[in-house]
Amino acid sequence: MSEKIEIIRWEPTHRPYLLCIRSGRTPEYLRWLDFSKPRLWDLLVNYHAVPDGGPDLRPEMVAVGGVNKSLAFNDMARTYPQLMEGYKAVCFFDDDLVVRFDAVDTAFVTFSHYGLELAQPALTHDSHHAFRVTLHHPTFVLRFTNFVEPMMPIFSPSALKVCLPMVGEAISGWGLEFVWPHLLGNPKDKVAVIDEVQVRHAKAVDTKQGAFYLFLKSMNVEPQEERQRLFAKYGLREDVIQYGGIVRRLRAPPMRVAFAAPG
Repeated sequence: MSEKIEIIRWEPTHRPYLLCIRSGRTPEYLRWLDFSKPRLWDLLVNYHAVPDGGPDLRPEMVAVGGVNKSLAFNDMARTYPQLMEGYKAVCFFDDDLVVRFDAVDTAFVTFSHYGLELAQPALTHDSHHAFRVTLHHPTFVLRFTNFVEPMMPIFSPSALKVCLPMVGEAISGWGLEFVWPHLLGNPKDKVAVIDEVQVRHAKAVDTKQGAFYLFLKSMNVEPQEERQRLFAKYGLREDVIQYGGIVRRLRAPPMRVAFAAPG
């Protein structure tokens, strides 16, 4: 895993949205992505380890290296300052996630339709998960929260400008799920879990022998310490709040509801 970024291909078509996938020697996204079908998003694949047969050159943009997906994107944005020009939103997608191909379009369109700044698709109930708020709720189109996980966040361009510069404060990504909404002012209707789309997190996170965590160990990075440091800096607690949501209705348009204030 190299910290240096090497650009292999850079031919964006500037569809409305951008999907960034951090991949390895066995690209899992090939299980669900169909390059022959139309889509609303350009694809940027960032390899932390190149497949034996070489990188897949079908995505519009291909790069190799970087400490993690956010820092790698930050480096690419410095190389290509116009990277986000024209895109309505960008999603950073871990490669151990499985989703229906057309659901990616749905996630982006839902994000834009409701004027969100930061969001994530919901997880299927058979997914490996750390927080129950991320699991799909069939009653809702989406739920407004103060929490979005780093495994598949969707940012508006303005939110990305606020959140991306500080990702170096948490190389592990731990703690960012609360810091990002905080930096955006914890709006009660702009940060959400999108239940309209379900994604399966197929693999358990191995914090002892997983490749990424071994890499962190080689850099003397302790995820729990990073989280505690961030919480202390920003005055945060591990307290997930759901402010309300957009409820599905059978014979009427979806309806916005608010939950009672916590406490």
